[in-house]
Amino acid sequence: MNTGRKQAYLVVNLRESYGTCRECGTVDQELRPYGKDGKWICFACGMKDEEEARRQFEKILGGPKVTILDVRKGG
Repeated sequence: MNTGRKQAYLVVNLRESYGTCRECGTVDQELRPYGKDGKWICFACGMKDEEEARRQFEKILGGPKVTILDVRKGG
């Protein structure tokens, strides 16, 4: 459906980092800076508090005026 509004898409590719999760201690995990205060955590820990992960992701993007599509729910 075309609403007449322009849409912009941004793809963020954070450098991949494998290491020890700062929350659960699991080793050899792909980490992202989505934990409290930007801690590098694994996906499983990030999904324990999805709202905190969202806040950290929004910080990376520059603010909360970003629509984050959840591909698990069909966008």
